[in-house]
Amino acid sequence: MAKARAVECAKCDNAEWGFVAMLFEDGIKDIKGLKCGLCDCPLSGLLRSPEESCKIGKWQARTK
Repeated sequence: MAKARAVECAKCDNAEWGFVAMLFEDGIKDIKGLKCGLCDCPLSGLLRSPEESCKIGKWQARTK
């Protein structure tokens, strides 16, 4: 889920450099050091949260 979301976020104009120390360093290098410019969340955590959705609709929360 996070890797698929990262593909979208890495090419988004709202992805901004913003964090030096990142959580969950497990190989998603496309979003390393980036945050969402709309909500200021670090992408490393946001993309791994199943209940979160992209603020502009690029990916949706997972439903049960």
